Amino acid sequence: MVERMARLQGKVALITGAAGVIGGAIARRFVEEGCQVVIADINDGRGEALATELGETCTYVHNDHLDEDSNVAAVDLAVDSFGGLDILVNNAGAPYAGLIEDAEAAAVQHNFDVNLVGPLRMTKAAIPALRVRSRETGKTAAILYTSSSQGINARPLMAACTAAKHGVHGMTRSVALELAADNIRVN
Repeated sequence: MVERMARLQGKVALITGAAGVIGGAIARRFVEEGCQVVIADINDGRGEALATELGETCTYVHNDHLDEDSNVAAVDLAVDSFGGLDILVNNAGAPYAGLIEDAEAAAVQHNFDVNLVGPLRMTKAAIPALRVRSRETGKTAAILYTSSSQGINARPLMAACTAAKHGVHGMTRSVALELAADNIRVN
């Protein structure tokens, strides 16, 4: 049997929404690849359980990515626990479906906040640590955004979510251009 090298050995990742199905799968895979992971989520029970399951290479932090102080605390935990931050995965999000004419303003605003504003705020909080780590190691840092097909295509009953996810795609491209000179890849 041929052993393969762990592709993320020595890397540190912060994953928002990591207590959910997609975020949990990302966290598990990153750990399998040798990464140390900060599991960030608002669901303490599932987040703590996942951190326990994944062992000493993981830690959990309660994180509401809409709260700037919460984001700074999550980034600080990555740096304090594991020595830096190489990868930010903006995975937290929420669906919204319904006729646009029936949509309540507060529900639409919440969808925009969770799917677009939260990732923007977490990105802002993580950039300084990612920049420092990239300079210290001479290696590329990364920011990853989880979106959906709504960010490319439209579907009926999904206007609010589609608009927010289109925003994520635009933000991704813009942030990639801003951070390229800092050796931070954004996808």
